[in-house]
Amino acid sequence: MMKPGEITEQMDYWNHLPKQGIKLGLANLHFFMNTIGAPQNQTKVIHVAGTNGKGSTSAFLANILQCEGYSVGRYSSPAVIDPFEVITFQGKPITREEYAREIRDLRPAIEQAQKENRLPTAFELETALAYHYFAKQKCDFAVIECGMGGDEDATNVTEATCLSVLTSIGMDHMSFLGNTIQKIAGHKAGIIKAGIPVVTVKQEDRAQEVIRQKAEDCGSLLVTADSKKAVIIDKNLSRLIFSYDIYREMSLSMTGSYQLENAVLALEAVNILKQRIPISDSAVRRGLAETKLPGRFEIMNREPLVIIDGAHNPAAVTRLKETIETYLKDYCKLFVVGVFADKDYEASLDILKDTDACYYTVPAKGERSLSPEILAASIRRRQKTAESFSSVSEALQAAKQWECSEVASDRKKVILCFGSLSYLKQVREYYVH
Repeated sequence: MMKPGEITEQMDYWNHLPKQGIKLGLANLHFFMNTIGAPQNQTKVIHVAGTNGKGSTSAFLANILQCEGYSVGRYSSPAVIDPFEVITFQGKPITREEYAREIRDLRPAIEQAQKENRLPTAFELETALAYHYFAKQKCDFAVIECGMGGDEDATNVTEATCLSVLTSIGMDHMSFLGNTIQKIAGHKAGIIKAGIPVVTVKQEDRAQEVIRQKAEDCGSLLVTADSKKAVIIDKNLSRLIFSYDIYREMSLSMTGSYQLENAVLALEAVNILKQRIPISDSAVRRGLAETKLPGRFEIMNREPLVIIDGAHNPAAVTRLKETIETYLKDYCKLFVVGVFADKDYEASLDILKDTDACYYTVPAKGERSLSPEILAASIRRRQKTAESFSSVSEALQAAKQWECSEVASDRKKVILCFGSLSYLKQVREYYVH
């Protein structure tokens, strides 16, 4: 047991390490990992890359494996509710004490790296900590989600990949990954390892070809999951039931329309894993049904209906629009939106231009936030009603008044909060407490 003071001291040390921005390239991290015993190569890794759907797909896979009795670590980002939720073991976040203990163990290597001017970035250090923690826990599998790209992402430092998984790829992080779908797909496909199977959703043709070529060059089996082959049996805001291939009447509690694609991808990944390890149909069924993640078309309140969703780029907003048309078509809609300035918010707003709704704009968290006033002005240019607020709580207080107003009339009403995951924590806290 660490004493509270020691825990605080280690966390303060970690939080005050020199801040470095995103740096592509893994030379410093490779050097650092070697100094701590290469823990990234001590656990079988299921590596997940893509633009949208990484978190849900990773959670499905981790939960299925846990239901079968395997010990599983999962590394994902960004955090929505708790900063420690990005590293989980057996579905539970690493504790503050465990995190502090990992910092203590890694501290000599960090200090040596600083002396040699080879200090990894903050995300790289957290990735190193995650791999070190999973190795210490002796995980059977670690489901590892890329932070941004693929080939030069910190998570790609591993040589223990047993399966590569590619979720939907779209236009995002273009200043780092390139301004064409082919360039972005090329970065994402960089997680494919020689001779290691890869499973992907059915991508846009140009992205699919990049992945096909990379898999061929690596001599890797490529399996494509096609959600259009899934048959939806029943769906409502609480449950989605579908069949796909040999899997009959599978149930999802995450009901956004995009979750069907993520679930089908997870099922194809399971089919590949089944060739090497036992996974029962009951574990698959339970694993899918019991998976829940915050901020994925998550219902926060029933009366009035309040939903939060982390759709923050055009591809995700397209899928959110499909979900709106599926479940909320007849509702009077209020959208609460906060986004980062470096996202293509103009394209996202264009996608929703035919959706009847009024908007409240709020700041996302941190320096990257787009001004609510600028976002509201952009919405008004599309002939939509928009009002800006300086805080999330102010917008939600106003949303209460909207819910009782004549504007909302006597129709069913929904307050849908979407955009950056960074501000959704405040929405959750508002309705939970």
